[in-house]
Amino acid sequence: MITRYRSLNKPFHSFPSVTLRTLLVSLAIIFFVTLRSTTAFAPAPSLLVAGQTTPLSTSPIRSWRSLYARVNGDSSLQEPLPFVIESIPLDQNERVYTEISEVCIQAFFNDGEQHRKIPPWKAWQLGYLRQLQQSDLKVRRRKYPDTNFMLVARRVYPISEMPGAVRHTPLILDVSQVLNLQPQPEEDYVRGEILGFVEVTKKPYGLGSEKVGFDDESRIKLRKMSFYESRPVLTNLSVRYEARQSGVGSKLVQACEDRVLKDWGMKEMILEVEDDNDNARNFYLKRGYKVLFEDPASRRYDTTGVWLKQVRCKRQIMRKALGAVELVALNAFEVKNSVNKLFGIKILQRLRDNVLGTIKERVR
Repeated sequence: MITRYRSLNKPFHSFPSVTLRTLLVSLAIIFFVTLRSTTAFAPAPSLLVAGQTTPLSTSPIRSWRSLYARVNGDSSLQEPLPFVIESIPLDQNERVYTEISEVCIQAFFNDGEQHRKIPPWKAWQLGYLRQLQQSDLKVRRRKYPDTNFMLVARRVYPISEMPGAVRHTPLILDVSQVLNLQPQPEEDYVRGEILGFVEVTKKPYGLGSEKVGFDDESRIKLRKMSFYESRPVLTNLSVRYEARQSGVGSKLVQACEDRVLKDWGMKEMILEVEDDNDNARNFYLKRGYKVLFEDPASRRYDTTGVWLKQVRCKRQIMRKALGAVELVALNAFEVKNSVNKLFGIKILQRLRDNVLGTIKERVR
């Protein structure tokens, strides 16, 4: 009996030690889960408008669809975001190019992963690519003002959601230009962050096909030669992940087509799509673009490894006829005709015909 009592005669704190430890762990788990839930339902981080020094808070969640979309990262259920399309002037602020390059690189190399933790080496890769993109955009816009234009889609906010923004950005006077918006008579609106970007450059561009008979290297060299006709080439179409399903990409492409047709008087649009980008190809196919041929000698940056490198890829050359008149797709005959003009074969042919014609007349 003494032994039995001695076995129970332990310090007071030894009995609840396991229970207390379990309780503390449980409280920690509950606190962590609560913190994650609060973070998931919190609004997105503050964003800066170009030329602004104070952050603008994002609009509040207005429906269960937007709530579900933000929590689960599904942009297909989110309500369409109101936006306005604007052109980038030559003397644009440096911060605008920084924001554009962020949108482009995020869409091209980190699509949908911006809220997840990425490895340090990929963060360095994306930063390096952003610098390249920013420098490339600035140089091209300033060096080719007459043959290049850039468009951005900016988020539109009611001024009531950001009362301090009126000091830094002008009000939108013509709300009829704002898409996905049902304006309220008593409300004023301002521009917010960039949701999408696209640019068009007019440059010599050949549209040879597989029937030409040239190998890949020759066709790529021929396409870049100056004897080709200048064509509008659409590049760098990119949309923020949270702005998908809002019509940003479609409206940007439509605005480019309208401007090319109206300002440049050109009735076609050319673009390139990587062959493994099914979403982009289907996007353009639905809007009337057709695949002409593939370029197997293209290259792109690869960010899947530790080291940033360029790898070979295939790109599909797509074209759309603009305006009421349907243009006939270029074929091998046009490429041959361009080569003849380049090397003077047609001139020699004319000289020969003239000489032979003169001889025939004298013989008669």
